[in-house]
Amino acid sequence: MLSAIVQCKCPRCRKGDMFKYKAYEKITKHLEMHKTCPHCGFDFEPETGFYWGAMYVNYIFTSAFLVAYIIVYFIFKPRSVEGYALIGGAYLLTIFLLWPKMNRYSRVLMLYFSSAASKFDPRYWS
Repeated sequence: MLSAIVQCKCPRCRKGDMFKYKAYEKITKHLEMHKTCPHCGFDFEPETGFYWGAMYVNYIFTSAFLVAYIIVYFIFKPRSVEGYALIGGAYLLTIFLLWPKMNRYSRVLMLYFSSAASKFDPRYWS
């Protein structure tokens, strides 16, 4: 299952791709998803506005990186403005470069968490 999450595969069959394009292939369309799974037909948008909750998952990712950079700050203890700028710039660059992946994984995790609860739904087995 972890492999399917990392590869952004369907939560039901774990074979069909959730997204139309690779994360860095078309940067403006990195969140464009298939409506249903190309392999099993699983609906990737259970309801309108479903992925608004993915913002909170993305917030957790960003906060985790912030905590990591605070730890780096306390390890190196910069004593100059350049040191502060270097650590802050590294944080911003990391967030900027990983932004498409974090957005995707927040959606994937949102769908996986909700589909785990829907395994008792009779429509899941059809």
